[in-house]
Amino acid sequence: MKKKSKIAEVKSPKKQGRAKARSSDGTVKKSRKRVDPARFVLVFVLICCAVFLAVSLGQNCLQRVRSLVENRLAVRQRLERVEIVTTGTMPKDMILHLLRLPKVISLGEIDVRRCRARLLQSPQIAEAHVARCYPNALRVKVLERVPILKMRGTAEVDWLFVAADGVIFLGVGLPQQAINAMPRLEGVNGTAHATLPFFPKLYRALSIAKTTNPNIYSTWHTIAVANASDGEHFDEFEARSVEVHHLYLRIADIPRQIEELEYILCDARRRRLLPLERVDLSIPGRAYVKPAGQP
Repeated sequence: MKKKSKIAEVKSPKKQGRAKARSSDGTVKKSRKRVDPARFVLVFVLICCAVFLAVSLGQNCLQRVRSLVENRLAVRQRLERVEIVTTGTMPKDMILHLLRLPKVISLGEIDVRRCRARLLQSPQIAEAHVARCYPNALRVKVLERVPILKMRGTAEVDWLFVAADGVIFLGVGLPQQAINAMPRLEGVNGTAHATLPFFPKLYRALSIAKTTNPNIYSTWHTIAVANASDGEHFDEFEARSVEVHHLYLRIADIPRQIEELEYILCDARRRRLLPLERVDLSIPGRAYVKPAGQP
C-alpha cells in the first residue's frame, strides 16, 4: 500500500505545469509566449515594403494600360481643335501656321517633337511645349522672348528687336505704344535669327541701372555701343537722353556710376546747366562733365 501511494504522488511534467499554472483561487491561467521585438519590427517592415512595391507596380501597370488604350483611341480620333497659350504677342494664327498641320489628321499621327521643332524655328519663340489632349485636341504652350531694345530693320520691316539672350527677332504683334517707349540700340547691325554675343553683358548692366534709379533709366532713349563684335572685350556703352546728350558708362560698378550721375544732374539743375553735352563716368575715380554750348 505504501508503494502505490508513492507512485500516485509522482506526476507527469504536463500535470506539474498545469499545477503551476493554477492560481491560489483554483483558476487556470494560460501561459503566453514572449514575442521578440526585433523580429516583429522586421516582419512589419517587410510587409510595408511588399505593400509599397505592389502599389507601385500596380500604378505603373495601370498607367501603361491607360496609355496604350489612349494611343489606340487616338489613332482613330480626328483632331478637332488646337489649344494655344502664349506669353507674348504673337498671334495664334501665326503659331498655328508654324505648326504646319494638315487640315485632316488624327491625333495619333501628330509628331509632337516635330511640331515643337517647327515652333522653335521662329526666333521670337524661346521655348515651346506640344502635347496631345485626349480625345481630340492638341495643346500648345509657347514662351516668347521679351524685347529689351529695338534696332533699325531692313527694307521689309521698320524695327528689329533684341531679347535678353541677344537673339534678334521681328517682334510680331508688339503694340506700337510699347515700340515707341522702347530704347533704341545703335552701333551694331543684324538681321532676324542672328545673335549679338555682347548683349547679355549689356542687358545685365541695363537691368542694374533700371533697378538702381528707374527715373534716370526711363529718360534714356538710345543705347549706343562701339567695338562690340564679341562679348569678351565689351566693357562700356553710351546712353543718350534729353538731359545728357552723351553719357558714357562702363559695364562694371553700375550702381556707383548711377549715384554719381544723380549727384551731377542735381547739381546741374541747381545751377541751371541742363542739358549736359557730355558726362563720362567710364574711367574709375574720374567724372568728366561738359555742359551744352561749351567748346
